[in-house]
Amino acid sequence: MSVALRLCLGVPSKKDQVMITLYPCNKTSELQYWKCRNETLLAIQGEDLFFNSGSREKGNVMLQKESGVRSKWKIYGTTDDLCSQSYEDLFTLLGNANGAPCVFPFKLSGKWYAECTDAARSDGLLWCGTTADFDTDQLYGFCPLKYNETHRFWTTDPLTGTHYQINFQSALTWHQARKSCQQQNAELLSITEIHEQMYLRDLIDRMRSALWIGLNSLNFNYGWQWSGGSPFRYLNWDLGNPSLEPDKICAVLNPRKGAKWENRECDQKVGYICKRENSTLDSFSLPSELSASSKCPEGWLPYTGHCYVIHREPKVWKEALTSCRKEDGDLASIHNIEEHSFIVSQLGYKPIDELWIGLNDLGIQMYFEWSDKMPVTYTKWLHGEPTTANSRQEDCVVMKGQDGYWADSVCNKKFGYICKKSPLQDTPGTVKHIDPGCRKGWERHGFYCYLIGHTFVTFSEAKKTCERSKGYLTTVGDRYEQAYLTSLIGLRPEKYFWIGLSDVEKQGTFKWTDGEEVLFTHWNSAMPGMFCHRYFPWACLLCAATHPTGV
Repeated sequence: MSVALRLCLGVPSKKDQVMITLYPCNKTSELQYWKCRNETLLAIQGEDLFFNSGSREKGNVMLQKESGVRSKWKIYGTTDDLCSQSYEDLFTLLGNANGAPCVFPFKLSGKWYAECTDAARSDGLLWCGTTADFDTDQLYGFCPLKYNETHRFWTTDPLTGTHYQINFQSALTWHQARKSCQQQNAELLSITEIHEQMYLRDLIDRMRSALWIGLNSLNFNYGWQWSGGSPFRYLNWDLGNPSLEPDKICAVLNPRKGAKWENRECDQKVGYICKRENSTLDSFSLPSELSASSKCPEGWLPYTGHCYVIHREPKVWKEALTSCRKEDGDLASIHNIEEHSFIVSQLGYKPIDELWIGLNDLGIQMYFEWSDKMPVTYTKWLHGEPTTANSRQEDCVVMKGQDGYWADSVCNKKFGYICKKSPLQDTPGTVKHIDPGCRKGWERHGFYCYLIGHTFVTFSEAKKTCERSKGYLTTVGDRYEQAYLTSLIGLRPEKYFWIGLSDVEKQGTFKWTDGEEVLFTHWNSAMPGMFCHRYFPWACLLCAATHPTGV
């Protein structure tokens, strides 16, 4: 649709060589429906007839059977294909349409609207029709506000300053509800503190229908987790929940049961709660690197201002805690994926290990805390964990399995354990450790040396820079090398780092630049994408064979 002219793109007929032009919008006309093909071609729906540029002299656009260079369109000012920016439903608030998404264009008083409008309102609120013909159907909702305006549609906890939006009139699936929250720069509700649960219980006390929250078990490799990444450290399941039915992997908060949680199938349509954090609150953060003026005792390894060691002598949880404290430390607390990756990849962790860490709910049942009293900012539970259904008191947490994920266990079981402590102070003149066989500035892991680059360069520039150092952009061979690299770069201020994987030679076929076979990948959601034109910092890997020990 042309927003300026309020006309829609169409053709007079579905025939080859007809001209494409603008017509009064008609939602019922098949001559105005277009569909993307192969993410690059735009075709009239139901036919192999494509959007093509006509003659240069006339400057027209034609519907043609041909699909070649003239059929590939770019978004103005970018290198992105026309079909790369797909339409996204804009879910509404309040109104009378149960949170249904806007329909654009929609007709109001005989006039077409291609965006939210304040027409026919005196309060300035933007709204949209949720069917094409508002004049006939009278269905509407208010458009979400993406930025930090919270006096409309939101309730604020006076104690924490956190904002909540209770959408009890809506009827959306879990995924639709999450998208609605994200469209407002928010997330589906996470609950990490007892006070927060009590506040929300009182807030929704008079409501009768269940409401989606962010808790889910969508990733089969993990246990229950909050969609926005908050730690799953507080549990408030209703009796008999979470049930073990495989399709019930999303959670609701039920006002009729004291705001306790239930797991349900994600495609049920109910209301939902959005949460927007108070951005002025101070967040806990770890130091970015170990101070050059400190060191660890023999057998301990340093990482981000602390020293770590694994003890494999089996002890019950309290004995393990006592042992760590005798060494002026504590059972390990883990605060982010980088620290977790360090333990898995560099501390000597083995896939067969079961090791106590400091997380426990001995103080308050179903409220997990670290034994060293540090804030809980991160959790990584195994699938099905933490457990609540059995009759055993599983109040202490172990790290186990090939990825070092967590499970609650009976505290009187005997396992090995991980200790963590503050570093020792160096005496004057202590020589700083240099990784043997690696050049200055490079770090050794296994048989290889790694260098993290600080300069923002393109992929090809990063590749050449590594080659000039007799290395190559890093490969990632398995989950343990991935964990090591995560621990290496995760606490740096730069957000993105090039690695040696690309489909430069053949689009869609990814290869390592050094020729190694691709045996392991770790794609983020919605990836791979097409981003090779962007500028990021780079990471290099140097093989011992190309950089002999001692050079």
